[in-house]
Amino acid sequence: MSSRIVVALLLFSLVSVAWATPGLVTKVSPHSVDETVERVESLLSKKGIRVFAVVDHRSNAQGAGLELGEITLIVFGNPKLGTPMMQSNPTVGIDLPMKIVVWRGADDKVYLAYNDPEYLAGRHGITDRDGVVKKMSGALSNLTDKAIEP
Repeated sequence: MSSRIVVALLLFSLVSVAWATPGLVTKVSPHSVDETVERVESLLSKKGIRVFAVVDHRSNAQGAGLELGEITLIVFGNPKLGTPMMQSNPTVGIDLPMKIVVWRGADDKVYLAYNDPEYLAGRHGITDRDGVVKKMSGALSNLTDKAIEP
């Protein structure tokens, strides 16, 4: 096996491991970063879910004289779901409101990822909000599926 193939396989495995981060749900989008972000924002708006911030990390990096690929963070929340979680354990407030990050990978594919609410419940020892966690998980899954549909 040539050294180039070995290096390529090694890099691919490192990239795959990096995107298989525990607690994150990661999906591939067929759209550009900007279009994926716009689709997420539009879907949130239609559901009446407040978008608190959209952070263009690339633009911020450029403002500091640094280079960074396309990566945008959407911060949003629904107090009807987040508040009960924080009533159970205020430390979950470090992870709430929810976030979706959208970026272009080294493989030129566009990805989006979000924290798995079940992971957050486990991380913060929340055992009395199964219905809320299930509702959050379903809503995020449906939202992101719609955002990335062709």
